[in-house]
Amino acid sequence: MGFKELLRKIFLWDLLKGLKLTFSYQRPSATYTEQYPLERPPVAERYRGAPRLNNHPAMHVLRDV
Repeated sequence: MGFKELLRKIFLWDLLKGLKLTFSYQRPSATYTEQYPLERPPVAERYRGAPRLNNHPAMHVLRDV
């Protein structure tokens, strides 16, 4: 084992490179916040409400998912 490989194991070089990449995608300038009560989010034209699960189709009982 060479000195360079020993330093990689001690300082976890691959982990540090991975963390650098991960945090590069989490820049505060790239965040987007919706002001919900004041600005409504865009809704798709074909949106028909919340999905429902019909557990007992014969009884016509609908449950929220």
